[in-house]
Amino acid sequence: MGRSMQELMIFNSFLENTSDSIVVKEYFANEQGEFIGGKIICASAVKARHYGLTMDTIRGHTDFDLMPHEQAEKALQDDLWVMKNRKPIEDIRETITHKDGEIVNVSVTKFPWILPGGEIV
Repeated sequence: MGRSMQELMIFNSFLENTSDSIVVKEYFANEQGEFIGGKIICASAVKARHYGLTMDTIRGHTDFDLMPHEQAEKALQDDLWVMKNRKPIEDIRETITHKDGEIVNVSVTKFPWILPGGEIV
């Protein structure tokens, strides 16, 4: 088994077993250099359960599919700021509404995923 396959399996196991609520989203830049998208490419099992989904079924959703509009808009604006400024947002407090209506206050850290060539994903 190659190293990248082992790393992928370890990462997937981490997402399945962590007690943290983790999500990885993918954005693309359009012809004008504006980031669009924001689709979830993977999430921890805990994060998926918050929305009544599994790690497989949460894939492809956006915050607008999962949260009230004002919470999703705030998440989007934070994501765009992180990518535009290439800097993290660390330990901000947010209110999130789960699918079952439970309202929770969480600590959120967001950081840009920068590829070796400098491109932000």
